[in-house]
Amino acid sequence: MTRFLLPCRGLSSLLVAGLGLLPAVASDQTTRTFTLHNMCPFPVYPGATVGAVGTAKNPVLCNNGTCANGQVCNPSNDQCYWGRLNAQDSKPLDGYSLELTTGSTTKVDIPILTVGATDTIWSGGIWAGTDISGSSGPRTPATAATGYCAASQNGTWRVIPCADQITAPQNAPTTKAEFTLVNSQDTYDITAINGISIPLKMSPTPGAAANANIYGSKSEILLVQSGWRGDSPRDA
Repeated sequence: MTRFLLPCRGLSSLLVAGLGLLPAVASDQTTRTFTLHNMCPFPVYPGATVGAVGTAKNPVLCNNGTCANGQVCNPSNDQCYWGRLNAQDSKPLDGYSLELTTGSTTKVDIPILTVGATDTIWSGGIWAGTDISGSSGPRTPATAATGYCAASQNGTWRVIPCADQITAPQNAPTTKAEFTLVNSQDTYDITAINGISIPLKMSPTPGAAANANIYGSKSEILLVQSGWRGDSPRDA
């Protein structure tokens, strides 16, 4: 399990690091699990951006609009992308549908659909949208600060779900936790390439892996939210 922490303190800088996990999967394991925990005095709205299957030089193309199990076809470039992420309560990580209130936790399961030692299970990133007011309820153009998608509907701009999880949220900055889960070795990092909206912290915890002396089959991640929400930095 991977666990994200959201500690609410203003930070002047953000450490970007990469870490490999080996081995990653036990023979009887069927899912990977992310745990998202909001430790802030205001709600956040988790979102995910899925990665393309294959590489930039050798992308996996859709086959008549379809892709393998656990993948989705992006009609804009006819390439396959990894499956969208949903919380265990079936709410999608779209920066809109799931409101993670103060102190609450949610889990995201990723099914393991490949068996080869070098097969990728999933790749992509997780981020947390924030509102200026910190109030709960549906996100609106008046309250949304970072990590959201918007569209004009009947001449009025509205905040909408980032439904396909392929398109990045329109409003930067968005600090993102990135992952590539592989049956033999995982890699993950925190990136500020799209700006710094929140500090994120990941913490792997042991699971039932083939070799229990290493991190294990579940990297428990904690999301960590800072006082910087797009309107003004502050200490909590």
